[in-house]
Amino acid sequence: MDMSSYEISNCHYTNCWAEWQLLLPNRVGYFNLFLVMGGVGNLHILGRDYPATIGDCFLVDMGKPCEGTHNPQTPLIVPWIVFRPLPDRAVRIAHFPLHRRISNIQLLCGIMQQAIDAFANPQCEKNLPCEWLHIALRQLEAEDEKADKIGTMGGHYQT
Repeated sequence: MDMSSYEISNCHYTNCWAEWQLLLPNRVGYFNLFLVMGGVGNLHILGRDYPATIGDCFLVDMGKPCEGTHNPQTPLIVPWIVFRPLPDRAVRIAHFPLHRRISNIQLLCGIMQQAIDAFANPQCEKNLPCEWLHIALRQLEAEDEKADKIGTMGGHYQT
């Protein structure tokens, strides 16, 4: 499978500062994958509130309004990847749940960290960050498939 089907525009592992607020710019065709590794917050997406605590994972369509805040006493810690699926992947990404609870957060965080590290390394092979992103998205699909097999929502939220 060709991993160059994604274009990463930015990514980072962020320890949010006390005054942090999320106001995603309107970027049609781009998505923000982020995983809450610490802290407590709340996201408001398409008129609905979502908790943001350890293990919450979001795949936000950046063409839709999204705002977020957190408790300054327990700031959010999040790895995040902003990417654009190229046309052959766009339909598949559009069917991912917006919000889910992750059962193995250390695994997903490690995969995302590999993408972030590869993106930040100018010596790295050009497609390597996208390969790690692909693995992270496959891990999300695997968690959803496992939940479907046992006949529950498995902790993920379809919206």
